[in-house]
Amino acid sequence: MRSVYVSTAPTVEPVTVEEAKVFCRIDTTDDDVLITSLIKAAREASEHYTGRAYITQTLKYVLDTDSRFLPLPKPPFSAVSTVKYLNSTKTWTTMVLNTDYYADTRGQSGVVTLLTSPTVDERGLATVEITYTAGYGAAATAVPYALKQAVLMRIATLYENRVNVGGSAGQGIPENDAKALEAPYRVLTVGTGE
Repeated sequence: MRSVYVSTAPTVEPVTVEEAKVFCRIDTTDDDVLITSLIKAAREASEHYTGRAYITQTLKYVLDTDSRFLPLPKPPFSAVSTVKYLNSTKTWTTMVLNTDYYADTRGQSGVVTLLTSPTVDERGLATVEITYTAGYGAAATAVPYALKQAVLMRIATLYENRVNVGGSAGQGIPENDAKALEAPYRVLTVGTGE
């Protein structure tokens, strides 16, 4: 099992409603609520495709592992706040930094190295939960411009194609332009099928 989920969501988005409306050539306030939801959806889709976190957010990564070296998903990384493991009584035990684990969040390749062995289950695997912060920064200005443009392109595509086309919502939506901007930022992982 490996899963990463957002524990604390970003407080801002990489683009504002006004920026999205200018990009989409919308000059009315009628669709502001819709645009707000499309911004979030576009950012989440772009983050999923690139494998990155754009705006500072707190993530929880839970995995079953037999390794002491645990690479973190969704760079760039800021800091690891807690590392826990599921003990033999099925309760979480918090590990101590520099005693039980070491965290390296420099650059694009964050990793937690376990210095002590957590409890393992009958499969020989330990269940570990890592809480950390990731993202380019707390402000939209920290996000690379190409990624902001990709988010804007995804918003425009979602806005223009929000009605079912041929029986399937979003059928035939061209994403290649956004993906071309996102491609240099895409995090590829070995052995995951992604």
